[in-house]
Amino acid sequence: MEIKAILIDDDDFTRLLLSSTLKDLGYTVVADAATAADAIRAATEHVPDLAIVDLDLGEGPTGIDVAHGLRRVLPEIALVMLSSYEEPRLIKAKQLELPEGTVYVVKKVVGTPEVLEKAISAALGHEGFASELIEIDNKTKRMRRLSDSQVEVMRLVASGFTNAAIAKRQFLTEASVGKAVARLIKQLNIPANEEQNQRVLIAQAYYESIGPSTSRRG
Repeated sequence: MEIKAILIDDDDFTRLLLSSTLKDLGYTVVADAATAADAIRAATEHVPDLAIVDLDLGEGPTGIDVAHGLRRVLPEIALVMLSSYEEPRLIKAKQLELPEGTVYVVKKVVGTPEVLEKAISAALGHEGFASELIEIDNKTKRMRRLSDSQVEVMRLVASGFTNAAIAKRQFLTEASVGKAVARLIKQLNIPANEEQNQRVLIAQAYYESIGPSTSRRG
């Protein structure tokens, strides 16, 4: 049975590679898109069975927004979300909850077509998706133990905001932000070191979690 796929990624080269891989795996790529609007338009026109969506589409709607939009247009569409973010809460987005049944895959583990094929099969409901395909190292486990508010504080610290600036943005007192940062340092196991700034180490942990600076994309 023919399975029609649509690709949504704002990087031309990535779309080209994914398209080639999907065709080699036997899927029919009916369209690709770089923006949310183009994705919805293409889905309405071609009615695909499957969408491969990049989480970070640059300025504007995220891949999560696109996934929800696709489900509104095509309630049965299978969704695979590709991301460099091991912890999806690290991307700043209003909508963070993935549509039901979406298979979330960290890009660094999609090293072979076989892994992508298993993710697609899981999204289509053909088989379970092995949890070991998404590598969870100790750093990622620590990230996933953080509360939503701690993730937000971490992102703001990594962006260079002072405690006073964070307090203003989050409608908190500066003292409460100081305590939140102290708890964050403890949960991330950041050591007290006179030679290193702990806020810089928080930023380092943040950027390590979202991927290399040369490809800090969804």
